[in-house]
Amino acid sequence: MPSAPIAVNQHRISSDSTSRRALFSPSPPSPVSTSTPSTPLNESTVSAENIALSLLGHFSQLRLPNESEMEWLVSEKDAPQHLLPMPQSWPVNPDDPFMQLKENEIDEGQMTSLRGNNEWAPPRPQIVFAVYTSPNLKVVMAKQNYRCAGCGMRVEPEHSHNFRYCHYLGRYFCTACHSNKTFVVPSRIFKKWDFRKYPVSNFSYDLLERMWFDSLFRLGYINPLLYRRCRQLNKVLELRLQLINVAEFLRICRFGTDIWEDFRKQSADWLEDPEIYSLYDLTRVNSGELFQLLRQIVSSGMNHIIHCEVCRICLPFHF
Repeated sequence: MPSAPIAVNQHRISSDSTSRRALFSPSPPSPVSTSTPSTPLNESTVSAENIALSLLGHFSQLRLPNESEMEWLVSEKDAPQHLLPMPQSWPVNPDDPFMQLKENEIDEGQMTSLRGNNEWAPPRPQIVFAVYTSPNLKVVMAKQNYRCAGCGMRVEPEHSHNFRYCHYLGRYFCTACHSNKTFVVPSRIFKKWDFRKYPVSNFSYDLLERMWFDSLFRLGYINPLLYRRCRQLNKVLELRLQLINVAEFLRICRFGTDIWEDFRKQSADWLEDPEIYSLYDLTRVNSGELFQLLRQIVSSGMNHIIHCEVCRICLPFHF
């Protein structure tokens, strides 16, 4: 009879659909999220934690794919990844009583500690162009968090008057970091043409001593008004311009080798830029020593050009 097979097929279809629903139906919710639609929603049932736990319960029965089964847009071969190197230094607290011991335990070539924290940092070698005048002890020490600018040692406000002021960095240092050494302050030279020596910290003294002979300062950029204030500086500038012109002759003249070497021994920077100076040059400008030296060098060079037939023929020079 036709009705029997139909019933069997319907039974099979219903059983198949039931098995499929059982196979693909999500796993029962976790105990945390057992709430029926009739249960009123509150903050506890819709919290982020409950939602996350409910989602994890749905996917808890699924298997995560292995790394070998995953297809990457960019392979490891095309873009290799390496671990970042460990830092060679790290900040430490200057108040740590074991800081000195830790530094002594570190061998050369290993990681070193950087002295400093959010309240204090050690001074760094830099050229300071600001002029610090009339320092206020309380104001400056408050900005320094009542710490020495050199070593970071903390001091009580009532004992801060024992600290010494550095006229180069504009900060206060303890007596161990400030030995009352004096040095010329570059900012005072550039702003006021002041060559008096002022007390500076040991750090500033060593820094200024290292840059003493380095031609680092171009006066035309720093303060061109100095040429109006100092006549001696104007005379030196004229001689340095003449020196550059004379050097062009001696550089190509085969008979002016000795004089050319004397030119270069004085300062090679003089032949490149007439306005660049070192601290040593500026002190000699102020004393008049540099003017006398340049006048002698330029005179010997001009005397050679006047009497040298090669210089007069190749590059006529008129005085």
